[in-house]
Amino acid sequence: MLARYKYLGLLIFPLVILFLSWLEADTRFSRDLSGFFPSDLLSKKERVLYFLGNEDKENKLSQRQKKDLASAIVRSAQRLPLPDGTLLGGFSPNIELFLYTWAKNRTNFSAFASKSNRIGILGLSPEKIKLLESKAGATIDRNFDIYNFNIQYKIALILYKELLSSGLNAKDAYYALFDIPSNSNDWERLETFYAELHKKVIPEN
Repeated sequence: MLARYKYLGLLIFPLVILFLSWLEADTRFSRDLSGFFPSDLLSKKERVLYFLGNEDKENKLSQRQKKDLASAIVRSAQRLPLPDGTLLGGFSPNIELFLYTWAKNRTNFSAFASKSNRIGILGLSPEKIKLLESKAGATIDRNFDIYNFNIQYKIALILYKELLSSGLNAKDAYYALFDIPSNSNDWERLETFYAELHKKVIPEN
């Protein structure tokens, strides 16, 4: 009987060594990843948007692009006050989530969208980009800079806030910014996306 346990131990011991080696390698791999993408470099809001991007199976952005998008949105959100009484999907709007749904709704997170004469992750029209250039007295590089998430959101928000200041509500300003026909259901689709995200990340009181 003792001999049987002795040989059983000889069989189990290599398996234990193999498991511990795998565990060490897996832990080392995780450490390597965390070193490349250190989470403490992202704010809490950026981490939320980043994880939402990872959960969305239709989001084909790279990990780095998801982080860049989250950072661009959080920085941009600080500069966007919506009109009083604005609701999105029945909820008081969280600006970060609102701007996140722009990228989802406009191009489904296509960083280099160029279909139907639309440019970048927000699908801005060349006419709107030219409009901002004329206002700013500057030229935006069409080969690289225009696809930068920060620049895309800066352009969009400068024009969007102008539309809001002219008296348009959030929906009409959105339609005017992206040249969307008034009979489109684009805003309703955006509100649906927003409501889903709001319920997921903002707990009810």
